[in-house]
Amino acid sequence: MRKFDLTKEEWYKQRDDRTLRVEGVKGFDHFSLGIVVDPLNAKQYPSQVAALVCVNIMSRWCKKISIQPIDQKSVLPNSTGADFSKLLLDTMENSDPYGNFQLKSFNQTDVDLIIHVGGTSTPIEKSIVVNGSGWIAGISNSAPLISLSNDDTNPIGPSFAACLACAYAFNVAISKSYPVALTKWYSLLDFSAGDSPNSVNPALDNGFHFGKILQVGCGAVGSSLDYLISLMKLNADLSIADFDSVEPPNCCSSLSFTADDSVTTPLTKKVDVCDRVLKSSGVIAKVFPDPFTGDIYSAVKPDLILCLANEQAVWPAIQYNYPPLVYHATTTPNWGINFGRHIPTEEWCIVCRFGITDYKFKPVCSTAVVEVEEKKILGVLPFLSPSAAVMTLAEVLKLSRDNYPVNQNFYQFSFKNLPGAEFIGQQKERRPDCEVCSTQSADFYPKLLGNSKYFHLLGPWPVAHSQTCSDGKSGEKSSRYFSSGK
Repeated sequence: MRKFDLTKEEWYKQRDDRTLRVEGVKGFDHFSLGIVVDPLNAKQYPSQVAALVCVNIMSRWCKKISIQPIDQKSVLPNSTGADFSKLLLDTMENSDPYGNFQLKSFNQTDVDLIIHVGGTSTPIEKSIVVNGSGWIAGISNSAPLISLSNDDTNPIGPSFAACLACAYAFNVAISKSYPVALTKWYSLLDFSAGDSPNSVNPALDNGFHFGKILQVGCGAVGSSLDYLISLMKLNADLSIADFDSVEPPNCCSSLSFTADDSVTTPLTKKVDVCDRVLKSSGVIAKVFPDPFTGDIYSAVKPDLILCLANEQAVWPAIQYNYPPLVYHATTTPNWGINFGRHIPTEEWCIVCRFGITDYKFKPVCSTAVVEVEEKKILGVLPFLSPSAAVMTLAEVLKLSRDNYPVNQNFYQFSFKNLPGAEFIGQQKERRPDCEVCSTQSADFYPKLLGNSKYFHLLGPWPVAHSQTCSDGKSGEKSSRYFSSGK
């Protein structure tokens, strides 16, 4: 074992602290997993994405994992040509230096749960099968899953399949029971769910440029998002901003933070970890190791802002700057995640969502908030932040579609009861008494955002204010605007 600056007891006490703060969570210390990547599909991109994300999350709470050896090379952008079995093992060991992780054959009696990734095999007792490709993800503990065509550019479906597997396993680990018969398919394209896969599963437009994206926050959700981006070829100008550093408790819920990142002197900046992860697949981001300010906004002039920080001052700071299209994603009580979209003048703003002085709702990371020396110590489940990151990236990728917005502007999903789990959506309107957007004149938007990539989603605007956007589209309101609830 390599030298590590914390003892085994100190490491697990700190890393698992936030997981154990969630109500009802205990007793997962001795749970064991076996993971099998279907041999027929192990060389395909979707199966490799699902397997890599799965072991990454699992190793942040499960201390004993065995992986059936895989004789394949990685086809992933951040590790092309690497031995795939070794990549999975290295990922787990980087997450937890004290874990019992092995590449070895095993049988049903050796582990508490077997996860079959990327195949169509029939689950046996104490096993599940997960599969995903394109926008689609499926999970079953009782029936074989339908085979999906291979989409080698989109990580969304496979990543969400991995999150489903992790939620299922974690629930079994703490409850010591196995759910009733479950076969469920999800589409992250339209946030639908059913007992068979959605037939609408279009390929990505790989020639589409997503414009200038400003990611505010490189914590659990933001860093997981950047990890997912490193698994694909995202054509965008990305900027990332965060002032905070990585500590051991952060390692329970981020796909990017390694154990070594959390014990450096001086402390490693979260934004620097995200920069490293993005560079692994050739994505060069502008890095701002500072709290969000108007100066960062002015320097980037973004087409899209991803609000992935939970500091209360961030929300009004973004909205006071007359932002363009904004997305937010958070984790919530009761094993949940949510996602919100904010089209200026057409939908609720980020302050309509979170408020400015009255913080009755906070984007907390679990079911518990504990006050310690004026700092809120937040509970978090290991799979929630990666899942919120998947929802966020899915919405980003939908921007390339002609019918955008595809879905309503607010969605929630709870992993607590997987047999009944569905995406719950609403179309949220602007709050008339919003402290910020109700005072912001629409007359300024054409001047400030007229050249932004997604300005055509706003409006409609008087002819005198109509401008040409950077993609050649008129500043007048597009007929593509999602009309449900209007």
